[in-house]
Amino acid sequence: MKIIEYQEERTFIATIKYTGEEVQSEILHNSGLFDFTVKEKDGDLIETKEAGEDEVTTLLRKGETLTFNSGFTSLNDLEPGLYEFTAEADFRKSVTEPEQRAELMRMILISE
Repeated sequence: MKIIEYQEERTFIATIKYTGEEVQSEILHNSGLFDFTVKEKDGDLIETKEAGEDEVTTLLRKGETLTFNSGFTSLNDLEPGLYEFTAEADFRKSVTEPEQRAELMRMILISE
């Protein structure tokens, strides 16, 4: 997970990389895979985006990295300071298996 600057636009992305034993693996998840949240250090919410409601299937190939962009538009307006960026994913291998959760959180200092 990282925040990047691309053509003078800040964007918040999360990546997932399959490192399992099989050559490929299919997962079921909400349509956006990741829920994204940005908060100030003191906990004030800046922006949040939940993964869509629809359940979809994604094929992961060993060693392949998939990238998901939060689509946040307010990141260019952030004042210098310390922010908490969180990306959470709930997924499962089949409808009969329990959900697994991956959560990534980073404190990122934004300066001028």
